[in-house]
Amino acid sequence: MGTWGIHSFDNSDAIRFLAQLDAMKYDPPIFNCERVENAVGAVLDADPSELDLKDAAIAVAAAEVMAAAFGHPRAGCETDPYEVSTCLKFRHNCISEALTVLRHVRQEASQQAALWDGTDQAHEWQENLTDLERRLIAGAADFRLVIEVKHADHDQAPKPAFKKVDIDKLRGEKQITLQDIKTKGFDRMGTWGIHSFDNDDAADLLAALEEADHPSDRVEAIREAFSATFEVEYIDAYIGATAVAGAEVIAAALGQPRTGDQADPFGLEASVKFYDDSLGMALAVLGQVRTDASELVELWDDSDEADDWRASLADLEARLRQAAKAHDLNPDFTPPRPGDLPDLAERLENKQISVDILEEYKAELEKLADQKKGDPSVEVLRQLGRKIFRMHNDITNLHYAITQSIDELAMRIDRLEGKGK
Repeated sequence: MGTWGIHSFDNSDAIRFLAQLDAMKYDPPIFNCERVENAVGAVLDADPSELDLKDAAIAVAAAEVMAAAFGHPRAGCETDPYEVSTCLKFRHNCISEALTVLRHVRQEASQQAALWDGTDQAHEWQENLTDLERRLIAGAADFRLVIEVKHADHDQAPKPAFKKVDIDKLRGEKQITLQDIKTKGFDRMGTWGIHSFDNDDAADLLAALEEADHPSDRVEAIREAFSATFEVEYIDAYIGATAVAGAEVIAAALGQPRTGDQADPFGLEASVKFYDDSLGMALAVLGQVRTDASELVELWDDSDEADDWRASLADLEARLRQAAKAHDLNPDFTPPRPGDLPDLAERLENKQISVDILEEYKAELEKLADQKKGDPSVEVLRQLGRKIFRMHNDITNLHYAITQSIDELAMRIDRLEGKGK
């Protein structure tokens, strides 16, 4: 499979997989998140003796991407280079699946293990996988994810230590406030109440917002959660719950928090007003999660609290509409239908931005920021501009790499054609 080292990325299949992630790096992160999950899922339930070498190599590389996304990259590597951490945190069992794959790969029946066992680096290869397991488990402990590994035969990696709370006591409380979610350590316990923050997925989103460096990054994370509901025909419960929590954060940012919660706890008011369709997106989400195409509806309708859950959403909708009036924001937003997103070729074509125009805007932005120091709207705009400039540089480098690869491919084709004559 073109292997030159013991580490997860030291083979041609892993490099091709990373190139695919790079090509999608500046599209919505959910695309790369799904690519990583699919790579792991492709070998998750396979018999170790029947694992395709290519699929196994890609799955191990995907596990390495997960470890980096959860803050534990291999020494010398970048943390979350593909910006999939927020999406992966919504996938509660992703680390368990990655660990299951690693256990399959390193069993004696595995073709990969058989190949390495015939070399003098077999021990180093096993140690590398053990190190990856430990880093994945450390990431799970950091974000309080439960680990359940199928068919685990190895006990070399330490068990994560989870923070515990009195679940019965929490469920007995009338409401769990935003401050509770931000200060108490929760084990994985699903849903414990009808309100927007009363579930694990909401806690994951709030933790991600806490870690973001800038208010604009937090709003973008919320908008990604909203977009996830627009990109599917059927809204899974975790997608819907995350988006509803995002809508609650938007309401609080605009001065309409739920009773007992703090107004604008993440300092997002200026950023929400800058991304002025965020409120409309939040209202659209509340409409989507209350349709028959939402798993939340199905789950709540099987409970005795369905009416209370709907009343909680109606209250959130009313507070968002009050915020729209108070801040003169448009409450209307028409979400795209699944399939309306442009294809990859069109997205790549739209990314070809003029360097001269970018440099001109960059100079104007920096000048404006210096003139209006402390203005939050200007600071949001400058952060957005800097992100665009970084994206352009990376795209230029990627274009150069693709051009080189195409030239090499053409050369190899010419050689093969010459041999065939």
